[in-house]
Amino acid sequence: MVRNFFSVFVVLILCAMLLSPSAFTAEDTPPLLGEIAPDIQTKTIENKDFKMKDLRGKLVLVDFWATWCPPCKAELPHLREIYAKYHKKGLEIVSISAESVNTIQPFAKAKKMDWIHISDTHKRLLAKYSVESYPSPFLIGPDGKLLEKHVPLRLHFLEKTIEEHIGKVDPKVLKKEDAAE
Repeated sequence: MVRNFFSVFVVLILCAMLLSPSAFTAEDTPPLLGEIAPDIQTKTIENKDFKMKDLRGKLVLVDFWATWCPPCKAELPHLREIYAKYHKKGLEIVSISAESVNTIQPFAKAKKMDWIHISDTHKRLLAKYSVESYPSPFLIGPDGKLLEKHVPLRLHFLEKTIEEHIGKVDPKVLKKEDAAE
């Protein structure tokens, strides 16, 4: 028991060191519930253009994580279940890691993480969202506003929260996707 506590403590210390405040600027403030979520414009790990605004109309789970993070790994089966159950109903997952594409890509493929992945090695997105530890999930509504963040989006709370908000997805967005397939 003491050994497990010590291991978790060491992981938390490492997370805090890697996500130190020196990575953030004074102008970065934590996103507030009910406000428009910080914009993301970048490339995916497949080198495709990505704009958060392109996901308007959908429910979006932005998940900051790392391949070396034990709690992140523990949540993967649950995230896969959630994605399989709600993706066709309008849920999108965007996983963001400060690790390189060469680290994320094989891990995501091996773990069947079939959603959008972004490498943020310069920690600009971590700063925009004021991420201080992993995992750090944020739920963004179809209108682009931040609905929930952190603990209420972990484990069994995640599905409950998605159930509460999935009905807000614009049916027109789903019809456009069906037509494109």
